[in-house]
Amino acid sequence: MSEDVVTADSIGKLTRKPSFVAVPIKSMRTDAVLNAELYIRIAPDHYVKYRDKESEFNGRIRSRLYDNRHTYVYVKIKDIRAFSKYLEGNLKNTLDDRSVNIHEKTALLYETTTYLMRGLLQDPSSKEDVKQSKRIVDSAAEFILSNPDVLAHHLELSSVDYYTYTHSVDVMTYSIMLGKRIGLKDGEEIGNLGQGALLHDIGKTYVDQAINQKNGPLTDEEFTEMKKHPGYGYDALKKTDELSKQALEIVRHHHEDLKGTGYPDGLDSDRIGIEVRIVTVADIFNALTTRRVYRKAFQNFQALKMMKETVGEKIDRRVFREFVKMLGDV
Repeated sequence: MSEDVVTADSIGKLTRKPSFVAVPIKSMRTDAVLNAELYIRIAPDHYVKYRDKESEFNGRIRSRLYDNRHTYVYVKIKDIRAFSKYLEGNLKNTLDDRSVNIHEKTALLYETTTYLMRGLLQDPSSKEDVKQSKRIVDSAAEFILSNPDVLAHHLELSSVDYYTYTHSVDVMTYSIMLGKRIGLKDGEEIGNLGQGALLHDIGKTYVDQAINQKNGPLTDEEFTEMKKHPGYGYDALKKTDELSKQALEIVRHHHEDLKGTGYPDGLDSDRIGIEVRIVTVADIFNALTTRRVYRKAFQNFQALKMMKETVGEKIDRRVFREFVKMLGDV
């Protein structure tokens, strides 16, 4: 049987369980131990081990790979959680490095956070992985808020297809920028917002994958099951004791609405905090503007027009207005 390969932009597309994740060489940290075996692809279905997990990746190895026309290396799916920690070790130093351009920094942030989510979705109750998510969100928030052009570069990298992994990263980025515009403070407030946004859909891991990957609209019974994912995510993450109350509320309540007809708790507007309202807007917009197997992606203007019709009922008027302005600034 041939091996499947999945990149950050194609994770979730395959029906068979993939064996490898493709990692852009440009995102690799030099002079650090890999934490995972590296493979190179020498034929469409043939991969050979290139480096042991105890090996160091350095500039000489990177140059040799480029000389041999490799732009990706490959990591086994089972090793992606360990490998994401290796990538994280390079993140803050690269984001602080003035010699690296903003597009490359944004790409590294996108890749690192996507691989983190890939690992977390294997085990949402992993205390260490949830800790790691906070470190990455803190680095991401500092970078995003100090670089007004990040959103434009992020939009170039975003997948047009909907996958939980990339969707989570997109919602985090939108939410951090929107939270700043709304008036949340740098540091703890923005950090809680970003972590809740990144992890908001983690509960989908506990939903039957046949429902998650269904090639068409859900039946009433399937939707009833899907509606349980905020509670699943909340329960799993609460057990880690690593998330703030605000972040946990985002995970549990991002599908509540101002009319009190949302789920899982049917909260009325007085009980829905500003952080949840921010993530709800970011979540809906990204879901509408990414392609599903059963429908095309809506253009930004179409999505905003659809969202405007629900202002005051499902989404917050002020948050929506600031979101539209934020996109207009790109």
